[in-house]
Amino acid sequence: MDDSEYRALRTNISHIVDEGLNKFIDRHRDDDKHLYELAQHIEHTKASDYAWDMEKIKIVLSVLQLKNPGDIHEILSYLDQSGYGWQGDTYQFYNRCLRFDQRCRRNQLIDNDAMATAKVFSDMDDIFLYKEYGAVTTYLFGYCLAALFSSLLKTQHRGIPYVLQVACRRNSNTYRLVHEIVQICDVNAGIFDQCHEFHYAECDHDHATIYPKGTLENALDSLLYYRDIPVVVDGYENEKLYLALLRETANIPNRNKRLDLNAKFKMLPIFLCPTLQSQFRNVFSMDLTELEIDDEYIDLISSYRQRLGSWVYELVRDAEKYFDAGNSTSYSSLSETQKLVELRRYGGKIPLLYDLDDSTNRLRTRYGGWLGITSKDITNTGYLAYFFSHFMKVFECSIRLSEGTQFTYRTRQGRHNPSKLVRKITDEAVDSLLRLHATYAPTRQETIHIDVDSPDAAERKRIKRKGTAYAKDIIKYYQSYDVSISIAPEAEYRDSRYVYSVKLLPGTDVKLISRYADEVRRLLEVEVLTFDLTPHSIRLIVSEKPLHENSLIKILESQGFKESQMEIPYAVGYDVMGEMVIADVAQFPHLLVGGTSGSGKSSALFSLIMSIVYKQPPDKVKLLLFDFGGSDLKTFDKVPHMLQPTIRVHEIERGRQCILWLQGEMERRLKEKDSLDEVVFIEHFKRWPSIVCVIDESPVFIQGLTNGRGNKKSSAVIEDLLARARKVKIHLVLAAQDTTKDGIGIKNTNDPDSVVDRVSKL
Repeated sequence: MDDSEYRALRTNISHIVDEGLNKFIDRHRDDDKHLYELAQHIEHTKASDYAWDMEKIKIVLSVLQLKNPGDIHEILSYLDQSGYGWQGDTYQFYNRCLRFDQRCRRNQLIDNDAMATAKVFSDMDDIFLYKEYGAVTTYLFGYCLAALFSSLLKTQHRGIPYVLQVACRRNSNTYRLVHEIVQICDVNAGIFDQCHEFHYAECDHDHATIYPKGTLENALDSLLYYRDIPVVVDGYENEKLYLALLRETANIPNRNKRLDLNAKFKMLPIFLCPTLQSQFRNVFSMDLTELEIDDEYIDLISSYRQRLGSWVYELVRDAEKYFDAGNSTSYSSLSETQKLVELRRYGGKIPLLYDLDDSTNRLRTRYGGWLGITSKDITNTGYLAYFFSHFMKVFECSIRLSEGTQFTYRTRQGRHNPSKLVRKITDEAVDSLLRLHATYAPTRQETIHIDVDSPDAAERKRIKRKGTAYAKDIIKYYQSYDVSISIAPEAEYRDSRYVYSVKLLPGTDVKLISRYADEVRRLLEVEVLTFDLTPHSIRLIVSEKPLHENSLIKILESQGFKESQMEIPYAVGYDVMGEMVIADVAQFPHLLVGGTSGSGKSSALFSLIMSIVYKQPPDKVKLLLFDFGGSDLKTFDKVPHMLQPTIRVHEIERGRQCILWLQGEMERRLKEKDSLDEVVFIEHFKRWPSIVCVIDESPVFIQGLTNGRGNKKSSAVIEDLLARARKVKIHLVLAAQDTTKDGIGIKNTNDPDSVVDRVSKL
């Protein structure tokens, strides 16, 4: 560059930097806020022993060229959060009070006293090993400790643990437990509710909690602002935005955006919600809504807030001491030559967390054979166990009991070795972590044991392999529609059908199962995917072949139907397993058939009438048919079972008379029943023919009954029959499109014992 070019460069720099800043100051001469803020930044810059370099100059000039305030705000947010947390091997505290003095997090060492030492050991047992809550507390503690080292894990390319999601009732003791542990582990949060040592305004007392609001971008910015601390994301107010933020957070490790969201993700959030939302492979979700934690347990942890918090603070502040490679088995076992090689590899200084991988490998060796635990699950547990074990080292270093002093531990009095006891507690806590992980792990996939009745070994293997694949894909495909289910490990294969038992995960509506069934069937590329829902279970049936067509004749001619001893047999059809279903109407004792047009109500009625006519003689069962839906029930007019020709839609008055006659027959039978002793009545009862009254489109008939002056109470006749006729072998079969009480036009239906809401065509 010649002299003229150099002078032009200096002039341009003076114009941009010197003149530009002076103009800014002149414009804000009377704006004290801006001037004081600028003065503060300049003082900080001077105090930081700053130095210009080409990269910094490029950044300054690039920022000056920006026009969009949102871009500038994003850069400032990124720079603000980058100055705290881990800077090399030193943790820079947000809290100005704790930055210069430990104050409320000062380590109060355990007194050199046998009783004091025994009490602390007993309380540590109760906190981390209590059989009901200990594993949860240990997991939360390990997770929050890992959160304090988030940026170190990222910069050393060690990955991060699963993001944690916890479902619990708001303000429950479980909810309090989560917040209590986060408060303890956030080294920038104060410990005491009131601080008398320092000005309260200088202390960020409460731990970080985010309440998602506004847009997803705003919520994500709020989350990514924090660095190297645990953060609670509260999902009790805005469920939709909470779910979007959970999904975005789960995807961050695989994404790169402006200013690199992946690089900015240097904290570990705890997503707290009333019911579990969608699950992801890298989200560890614990449903603790049913966990009842005693007040005494919460009080115990609260009473240890200062002591536990001080140990967490010391672990972070003196990280080089507690994570020193010389203390690790993997480094100390190296020869001197190997140690020199490792030093050169890391530029002359062994980094913090050097033995993390070795610690995880030891876990993998010890627990690798556990059922339901994958390698990824052990890696996740390895993070938590690693930081928890180092936290326990601080506990060990805080014990001042003289060597050889006797104290009581777990009811045993003796000269216990405190270091061995700390390792014992640590090992048992880690063991409980693995057990908890086996219960809630997101990658956990139960081994599906499929019962196959086939003599061909190769065929059995093929069926089991395919059935296991179907189970995994069903869970995956439903998850893509935000429907969370699990499949029980026991399944069966019969008649070309796979039958799985399905469990809905908390927060999943059973209606969603049916809503997306056809989409999942299409993705599975199978002919049939249907559910058999009962009040107590959900069975999923998958078939690569079409199900057998229902054949009424086949059922009527079957041995099971012919030999049936049922009083009023009903060939219902075939269930989802291809088994014939035959029911006894006398056991219901009334029947309500429901379904929209074309759903098969008429077919169901025909099947019922055909079953009766085919199986029972006229002196055993009588039929009274009302056809108000165009089902063509008049087809049966000539069978000897008929009491009357079929009543049609234009014969309301004849229908009224028939219903009144039926009520009169009921009254006659009831009167006869009351007048006879029990033995004689039983004989009469056997001789009475059963009467089956079928009313197709019963709401139309009932509405017709009530039309006209003096007929408003006619529907009460049917209500009376429903209430009392079952006692004397009179059974009503009502068919309707809307089977609610309002839909069928009867206030008191006395709940017919069997309701068919939808039937297939026969």
